[in-house]
Amino acid sequence: MRVKNHYLPNVALLNVASESRIWPATKNFIPGTDVYGEKLYTDKETKTEYRTWDPYRSKLASCIFKGMKGIPPDLNKMNILYLGASTGTTVSHVSDIVADNGGKVYAVEFSIRPARRLIQLSQQRKNIIPLVTDARYPDRYHSMIWDIDFVFQDISQVNQAEIFVDNVFSFLKSGGKGILIVKIKSIDTIAPEEEVESNQIDYLEKNGLTILEILDISEFEKSHRAILISKP
Repeated sequence: MRVKNHYLPNVALLNVASESRIWPATKNFIPGTDVYGEKLYTDKETKTEYRTWDPYRSKLASCIFKGMKGIPPDLNKMNILYLGASTGTTVSHVSDIVADNGGKVYAVEFSIRPARRLIQLSQQRKNIIPLVTDARYPDRYHSMIWDIDFVFQDISQVNQAEIFVDNVFSFLKSGGKGILIVKIKSIDTIAPEEEVESNQIDYLEKNGLTILEILDISEFEKSHRAILISKP
């Protein structure tokens, strides 16, 4: 196995000869323990254990694997708001990234069943703060979150851009960045994808956000885009 360090701390690309493929991976915060059945590999030279991070299961992993360049290189030092946390698959990797610098992952999930697993995960990974609440109403959890440096959203709602903007302006520091995963078919099943994408970009810009990068991640998740923004 060959390990190539990514520009993001605690993230690497693993070239696993036995599988003839390259895996994104994160340095395991809790060595010897997997979260959702992912494979664990140890670098023989550094003795560092990595958790594979499948871009077909994680939108953030697909952004990293496809080469999104604008994610802050000091992400490991940040407090992160994750909207649409589900059971914590991607959240657990973000937990790895921020583990060595005291960062927190505020993970918002509304559905009770996945939230139960998210809560269980947070009992093992103390830097995950689970919030079982509705991301459409940031005022409901405003008192529970502070000092957010980065926002990531992966929510299947028609008004997903509106939810993102509301949370960005409620919590994200000035100059902070975020990624909105645009689920095109959750917005409109009939209109051309380019039109839906353009409308989402227009909405973000009209509400004062700067578009830094747009990535088509449809090869990993059909009809999905990732939009990297910054807040003034």
